[in-house]
Formats: sequence, structure tokens, C-alpha cells
Amino acid sequence: PIFEPETLSNEYIDGMIAGRQSQFQKCWILRLKDNPELKGQIVLQFEISRRGKIMDVKVADSTIEDEALKKCVIDVIERISLRSFS
Repeated sequence: PIFEPETLSNEYIDGMIAGRQSQFQKCWILRLKDNPELKGQIVLQFEISRRGKIMDVKVADSTIEDEALKKCVIDVIERISLRSFS
């Protein structure tokens, strides 16, 4: 049987998200064409199922009012597969 950790560490989750940095950057670069002044921060909130699927991604806080950018960033997060845990 495959070993399932009891939980996922913050370091593991952070690392998996940081590994998508180039995709987040692509979201931002695509939106810069329409909004050259674009800068700020987006804080997301999400749940992780025991199977490692990221669900219910929501914007918890944002200093950016660009809906297309928010959607792009959420899409990147939703495509990340984490390992299963108990």
C-alpha cells in the first residue's frame, strides 16, 4: 500500500504552489496588456480533499480589481494535484 501522511505540511503545500510560479506570472503578463498599471496582491482560500484535490477556491482578500486575473490565478490553483492524506 502507498503510505498516506496524516496531513500535508505547510512546506509541502507552499512548495507545490511555488512550483506554479511561472503559470501565475503568465496570468499577470497576459493581463498587463490590458492594464499596464496592474499590481497588488490576491489572497486565496481553499480546501484540500483527502485525495489531494484543491476545492472551493475563493478570493479571501485582494488589492487587485481585475476579475480576469483572479480567475486565471484560481484556475492555476485548481489544477494543482496534491498527494492523498488521511
